Parts: sequence; C-alpha cells; structure tokens
Amino acid sequence: MEREIDGRELLWNALCRWRIALTIATLAMVGVAGLWGVKGVLQRSFSLSETLLMAFSGAVLGLLGTFVWEFLRFGLSRKLYSSDEVLNRYHCPVLAASTLRHPGGKTLLDQWMIKKQRKGGAMSAKKAREVGAAKAANLTQPGQRILITGTVPEKQIDAVAKVLLRRMPERAVEIVPRLHRDPEAIAQLATYDKVVLVEAKGITLCDELEELLDLLFLYNKDILGCIVL
Repeated sequence: MEREIDGRELLWNALCRWRIALTIATLAMVGVAGLWGVKGVLQRSFSLSETLLMAFSGAVLGLLGTFVWEFLRFGLSRKLYSSDEVLNRYHCPVLAASTLRHPGGKTLLDQWMIKKQRKGGAMSAKKAREVGAAKAANLTQPGQRILITGTVPEKQIDAVAKVLLRRMPERAVEIVPRLHRDPEAIAQLATYDKVVLVEAKGITLCDELEELLDLLFLYNKDILGCIVL
C-alpha cells in the first residue's frame, strides 16, 4: 500500500515544531553571519543592508530547512500520521478521529496553541472516544459480540472500551490488544460479530496495522471502523 503525502499536514507539522524551526534558523543565521563577518573583515566594511540581508537569509534558510526535515522525517517514518491514511490507504472506515494537533510539549506556547485549536472546533481524544462509541453502538445489535483491538498500548484501548460498555451494555464487549500477535485470541476470532479498531497518530506503526488488517480481512470480519486518537 503506497503512502500518499499530504503537503498541508506536513506544513502544519513543520510550523508546529517551532523549537526545531528556531534551532535551525539560529544555526543558519550564525552561518550566514560568519560568512558576512569574514567578508566584512576582508573588505573592512559591514553595512546595515548586509546585516538585514543576513537576518532575512537566516530566517528563510531556517524555515526551508525545517520543512525539508519534516518531509524527510515523514518519508522515513513508519508511523501513522493522519486518520486519512486509515480511510484512503487501508480502506477502513473511521468512526471518529482526534483532530487536536499537539506540538509535542508542555510550554506556555504549546498550551496556547492547543487552546486555540479547541476554540476552532478541533476534536480531542476524549471527544473522539465518545463520538466513536456512539456510532459503533448504532451499528450493532443487542446480543452481538464486539471485539476491540488495535496496535496501540492497552490503556488506550481500555479507555475506548469503557465508553463502549457504557454506550451498549446489552452487547458483549471484549478487549484483545494486539490481536495479530495473540495465537489464542486468533483461534477465537470467528466467534466475534463486529470489530472496532483503536489506533493513534504518531504511535501506531503502519506495518503492524497492515498485519492486523490483513488478519481481519482473511477472516472476513465486519470492521465497524477505527477510532483514531
């Protein structure tokens, strides 16, 4: 399955990584400053226009370097980076997806960005669990056995399972983390009526997700969809 590159997502990630941008811009400015400094020493002149050009060149090189780094980071990474991949690349329905983009830190700037995203209507992981569980409940019938699995840590699957149990108490909901690596659970796979997947951006490994989906497709299981956190 070929991986498609979403330029908008890459650009957003690059801009969110302000620390990397700041570091690269600073290094670029130092390099350019060194070159202009040598030129100034040799020519014994260092004009204001040259100083401004140095700063502008450093900023441009820094931003360009950040975007190139983000592009390479994505291209070499085997981690899931978008819920669109689940739908378009693996042809698996998405019940709900967290759209809250976390820059990756706990600084005041990070928290300000998260607050702005929430005001803009971004869906948190908690909200994604609630929405996904509500949709799954509407797609099942009382008495059915529902399997919840995924390649993410068990605590993330448990958090989704708790919401599902509250939404559909008449169903038998069972949790099997990393189903594709559990021989005993695979032997019981035919007994489940529906399957709900739980995955997470930046955590799920694409190779493992493909392995899990191949197993479910092999058994012709009815996948209700995936909740992407």
